[in-house]
Amino acid sequence: MDPGLHPELIKARIRIAHGSVAAFELANGLPRRSVRDVLRGRTIRRAADAVAEFVNIPLNDLFPGRYLAVDNTSHLGDSHRLNERGE
Repeated sequence: MDPGLHPELIKARIRIAHGSVAAFELANGLPRRSVRDVLRGRTIRRAADAVAEFVNIPLNDLFPGRYLAVDNTSHLGDSHRLNERGE
């Protein structure tokens, strides 16, 4: 994370705008304590997206290396590995 944007600073900005982190989570339809978990290092994509949008910093700049842009569509249409062998 950018040293200029400490997790406590992010929480302070959220509290200023929403009154509490829980109110921010409720307003964004996020699970309870998900923002806390993201700021502690867990990878909860919906919460991380909401935080990044709120602080107006791209997700990969705010949490570098944690959320990789991966094309997950390559598996669509593929059969299960056991079906390919006829089992």
